[in-house]
Amino acid sequence: MDYLQEERERGITINAAAISFQWKGYFMNLIDTPGHVDFTMEVERSLRVLDGAIIVLDAVAGVQAHTENVWKQAVRYHLPVIVFVNKMDRIGAHFGKASQSLKKLEAIPIHLQTPIILNNEFQGLVDLVRMHAITYQDELGKELLSIPWNQWNETIERHPNDLKQLHEQVTKERKYLLETLADHDDIFMDIYLQHLEQPNKNPLSEEAIQKAIRRVTLQRKLVPVLCGASLRNRGVQCLLDAVVSYLPSPMERPSIVGINQQGKRIERVCSQNGPFLALAFKVTFDLHRGPLVFLRVFSGRKRAKTVVKNVNQQQNETPSSYLLISADDVSIQVPEIVAGGVYAAVGLKETASGDTLVDIHDEDALLLQGMHVPSPVFYVSVEAESTRHERALQEALKILTREDPSLAFRLDENTGQTVLGGLGELHLEIVKHRLIRDLKVPAVIGPPKVAFRETITESVTHKCIYNKHFGGQHLYAEICLSMEPLERGQGNMFSIGSKLRKQLLSEGSLKEHEMEQILQRNNNQKKKSKKSGSSSHLEQSILEVVMEGFENSLTRGILSAKQVVDVHVTLLEMKPYSSSEMNALTSLRACAVHSIQETLFQAKPRLLEPVMRVVIHLPSQYVGAVIADLTGNIRRGSVVSLTNEENSFYENSEHLNKVIDARVPLRSLLGYSTDIRTITQGNASFTMDLYGYDFPSHEAEMEVLKEEGFMGSL
Repeated sequence: MDYLQEERERGITINAAAISFQWKGYFMNLIDTPGHVDFTMEVERSLRVLDGAIIVLDAVAGVQAHTENVWKQAVRYHLPVIVFVNKMDRIGAHFGKASQSLKKLEAIPIHLQTPIILNNEFQGLVDLVRMHAITYQDELGKELLSIPWNQWNETIERHPNDLKQLHEQVTKERKYLLETLADHDDIFMDIYLQHLEQPNKNPLSEEAIQKAIRRVTLQRKLVPVLCGASLRNRGVQCLLDAVVSYLPSPMERPSIVGINQQGKRIERVCSQNGPFLALAFKVTFDLHRGPLVFLRVFSGRKRAKTVVKNVNQQQNETPSSYLLISADDVSIQVPEIVAGGVYAAVGLKETASGDTLVDIHDEDALLLQGMHVPSPVFYVSVEAESTRHERALQEALKILTREDPSLAFRLDENTGQTVLGGLGELHLEIVKHRLIRDLKVPAVIGPPKVAFRETITESVTHKCIYNKHFGGQHLYAEICLSMEPLERGQGNMFSIGSKLRKQLLSEGSLKEHEMEQILQRNNNQKKKSKKSGSSSHLEQSILEVVMEGFENSLTRGILSAKQVVDVHVTLLEMKPYSSSEMNALTSLRACAVHSIQETLFQAKPRLLEPVMRVVIHLPSQYVGAVIADLTGNIRRGSVVSLTNEENSFYENSEHLNKVIDARVPLRSLLGYSTDIRTITQGNASFTMDLYGYDFPSHEAEMEVLKEEGFMGSL
């Protein structure tokens, strides 16, 4: 399903790719997502619209750091999960240990299969539910042979030692499967106990076992585990059967929850006869059709060329056609889209990832929860090779950032350069190649740099007086605010002081819910919906302008023009002095911006640097050198733990059998993949993801500020 040239060259998945197909009378929508942490946004927005998930483990490595990230995302969206242990044909593959590594995720695995290993080769698998041996008659795994276990066992005479061990393993695994199901499902416990008392009278049916597995999977009590070698198409058919048997249909998932126009939480069941409700979760650019917006339909149905309303953008759009998706070969046009399906819409000009689409006549239109978009931690400068390519560059960047919301670009006012931010070095490298190779824009890309942030360290109350003459108008306003630091990762919060709140309520100029709606828009760190229409009165417009001025001013700190985070701003007083509404709004907007900047100076600002969680798998003989490198004066990291690798299937130290878990400033990790290859002679692997933000040392902070052109002292 990997269709980009970059994906096929590198052998990794970069973009989530969707495909629709039928399997044994059931219609499936499958979305293949990347495993690399730099492309976590692709996983996030895919899981947001799925009914169930298949997590693929490497049979040699088991659970890895990026597996933990995907697992957390699946838990956040309450998705039932099936695990597929892949690459069973690799040297060192171990189904049992790979499965047991799931326990570090606090999951309880149950084996629905056990592999057939004869003469150290993966020959097939035993279905522990049906008690059938499944073997493959060709290299591509298209011709499979399913024989009752007891019959297959009798017909095979080679490898007697392997067969004896396999027979013991199957007996043990079958017993554990049944007992674990009984422990977690009351209905099956009664059936199982009756079977144990009178096995001949009450035989265990395949149907009873399957229903029990389905119940515990949907309730997320247990995690079914299967195995295979997907490159040779072995175990894939059984995996698809398991999806049908154990994962939910759209109608079996919990109701989707959204917010109506009155701010109330409303549940809506998945029904093709209900009001139309869909979520845009991905946008790609097609050279012939333009933007393709991928939709998950949660309710209702909609025909092509009929108008839909984008709740986030407060705009109506008319898709020209709807398509069923097949990776890069999107060719099946459908007359209408229905609840439960995943489709691509052609002709939606403004819709972005995370937007909600409804029927234009829906009086109780819902706004669905959007998607968590991680902030960039790396950035590069991007310039067109010549002035005649500047417009093409801007258009290309708009396309790329619409496709991938975790990308962001802006104009740096200090340097005049366009700055592009992303989640990692690989992420930005892929974007660079797409920009030049796919979108044909000749551009010069600068070296990657780290995206720092700013915060404050002291609480301050400040009164700002804005008194300017501009364009023949006298602009005057007063704002009093308080600003206090929050804990790391809290984001920015905005509130109204109790005295001002009482004043506005007593004057009748604003109602409680109107104030809360304004604050909710500003406190929402995700993408905001546009306001519908103008405010009903001046006071509401004034409050909106002040809060927006606060928020916009915090996007540019006073140390190095970086975003200010983790501060709580409380509006205590606001006094516009003007005879016209326009002047009052203009005065307060300017005063709000100045008041934040002045308060930041007094609140002792500091830089924050991104700190990464780095997990390194390596042979024990290199541990000392790697730890010394991580904790030295250059990287300034700290080691949290050093453990034996639970998933290491070799006992000698020639293989990867140690795990270092460290916290390291991102700035010191530029080019780390090359450095660690040198230290370990290419015998280590590592993953890293954002752990959080923290204060750098004073020396490091001054060094960064000097690089950014700030020569003052803190």
